[in-house]
Amino acid sequence: MSKKSTLPDFQSDNSQADKQWTSAPRSQNSSRVLDEFRHKRGPLRALMFLVLLVIFGLIATLAVRNVNKEEVFGGILPGVETNGQTLSIGMLSQPQHLDPRTDPAAARLLVSTVYQGLTARDQKNRVTNTGLAKSWKVSSDGLHYTFTLRTAYFATGTPVTSQYVVKSFQALSEQKLGGDLLAHVSAITNTDAKTVKMDLSQPDPLLLTKLAGPLGIVYEASAGSSFDGDHLPAGSGPYSFSTRNGGTLRLSSNPQYKAARTSARPAFDAISVKYFPSSHELFESFRKGSLDGAIGLDAQDYQSAKADKDLSSRLVTGPSTQRAVVVFNANDNSLNSDLRYRLIYRMVFNRDELLKVSGSSGFVNASPLNSLELGYKDALKGQENDLEKAKQDVRYFVMYYGWTTFTMALSPDFPQAVADKMVEQTEAMGDHLKLVRLNAQQWHDEVTNAPEGKMKYDMAAFLDSGLYTFSKFTHDTWWHFDSVEADKAYEAASTAKTQKEYEQQIDQAAQHLLANQPWTWLYQMNSVSLWKKGFTGMPTSMLDEWVDLSNVATTGSSPSSSSK
Repeated sequence: MSKKSTLPDFQSDNSQADKQWTSAPRSQNSSRVLDEFRHKRGPLRALMFLVLLVIFGLIATLAVRNVNKEEVFGGILPGVETNGQTLSIGMLSQPQHLDPRTDPAAARLLVSTVYQGLTARDQKNRVTNTGLAKSWKVSSDGLHYTFTLRTAYFATGTPVTSQYVVKSFQALSEQKLGGDLLAHVSAITNTDAKTVKMDLSQPDPLLLTKLAGPLGIVYEASAGSSFDGDHLPAGSGPYSFSTRNGGTLRLSSNPQYKAARTSARPAFDAISVKYFPSSHELFESFRKGSLDGAIGLDAQDYQSAKADKDLSSRLVTGPSTQRAVVVFNANDNSLNSDLRYRLIYRMVFNRDELLKVSGSSGFVNASPLNSLELGYKDALKGQENDLEKAKQDVRYFVMYYGWTTFTMALSPDFPQAVADKMVEQTEAMGDHLKLVRLNAQQWHDEVTNAPEGKMKYDMAAFLDSGLYTFSKFTHDTWWHFDSVEADKAYEAASTAKTQKEYEQQIDQAAQHLLANQPWTWLYQMNSVSLWKKGFTGMPTSMLDEWVDLSNVATTGSSPSSSSK
C-alpha cells in the first residue's frame, strides 16, 4: 500500500467481517413465507405455522445469543464471574476533564484500566505485547512498523479492528493532539481487519513506548463519539467509565475483556476512585478502613505509615518519575560558570544524607536518566561525596575571590529539610549558601523564563519529573548551558534505528553531561501506596503518572466493608 500524506479512513476489503449479523434478514424471509402460506392454505394453517415459527425463532435467538456471549462478543463465560465486589481506591490530583489524551490526571487512571494501546508496558516501564497488538515487525531501516492485532472487544461488544486503530490516530491528528507520538509518522494504514501499518519519515526508537501511553489509546471512534464531558467512548480495557459524582469516579467491569496472556476477566464488579485534597486526608481515610488502597502518599504520611506497626507491612513502593535536582547557573555572572566549581559541589553534597532528611522513600540516583528509562546506568561511581577533597580544591578560588556566598532558589515544592541540609554541607566546606524560596510565579519569571544572562541565582533546586525528557538538556537551556557533544549524541539517539543503538547513543549523551555537570542529580523518589491485606497485582511504579488497576485481584479475603 502506498504512503499517504494524511491519516486515511478505513479501507479494508474485510470490513463486512466486522459487522454483527442480526435476525433482520431472517424476519424478512419469514414474513414473505408467511404471506404466501396465508394466501394458499387459509387462516388456521397460517396460525399454526406462526406458532411453530415463533417457537423455532426463540430457539434460534437463544442459540445466537449464546454464540455472541461466548465467541463473538467475548462476554463472561458460563461459570466465570467477577467476585461481586467493588474495589475502593483513594488518590490525589482529581482530573479536570476525562480525556486521557489531554489531561494527565485522567490518563493516570484511565490508560490500561479503561483504554488500551497497540503496545503496553509493565511496572519496570518495559514495552510488552499485552496491548491490542499481539506482535509487530519493524523494518531494518526503522521506518516501517506492521502490527498484528489480537482478538479483543470494546466494552460495547464491538470487535476491535484496524478500522478503530486508524480512526483513533486520525482523530488525534485532526485535533492536533499528536504531539511527540505522531511527530515522525507519515501514514497509518490497514490492509485488513487485523493489520495496521505505520510509516515514519525518520526512525523513532521510542515509538513502541509512546504507543503504550495516553496518546496511543484506541477507542470506539464512531459518529458522535468523542471525549465530551462525562460521556466517554468505549475502550477495550478491563473496566469502563460509569459515573462521576463530585470527587468520585466509578468504573464498571467490562464483560467483554480477557487479559492478553492469562485470559483473566476483570476481578471486580466495579472500582470506586475517590480523590482527596491532601495526602494526609487520604492517609487518614485508609487508616480508618474506608479504602482498600491509598495511592500517592507524600513523605510525611510515608513516615507515619512506617512508624505504625499495623500499617508498615501494608506499604507498597516502587520507582516514580520524580527526582530532586540542583541546577547550576552557567552564566558568566556566577562562579558556577566554571566547571571546576561545579565539580566541587558534586563532592560537597552528600546524597544519602539529603535523601534521609527528605523523609521520602527513594534511592540515590546520580545519572541524568531516570532509572525507568532505556539506557539507564548507575552513575554514582566518580561522583561520591568527598568533603576533604572539596576543601582542598576550593582553596584555589578562595585565593582569588575569598569565601563566597552563593544563592540558591528553591521551587515551591522543594523540601525545606533537604535545602537546609545542603546549607550545612556547603558551610562545612567553608562557603555560604543563601536560600531563597520562590512562589510559582517567581519561579517562572526569575528562573525558568529569566532573560538570557539575567539569571540572578547561582543555583536552583527543584523536583524534576517525567520520563524521556533528555531534550531539556539540549540547545537553549534556561540555565544557559550547552554541550555540542551532548547535543550530537542525543540527536543520534533520537533517530536510532534500533533500541540497542538508542541505548548506546543516549549513554554517550549522559556521559557528556556527567563530565560537564550542569546539574547535580541527587536522588529519585519512590511512589508510595498503602493496600489492605488480601490483594495481588497492585501497581507499584510510576504512580505519579500511571496507575494500572487492571491486574488487581483478591486472594480470597474480602475488601473493606465500604466496598460491598
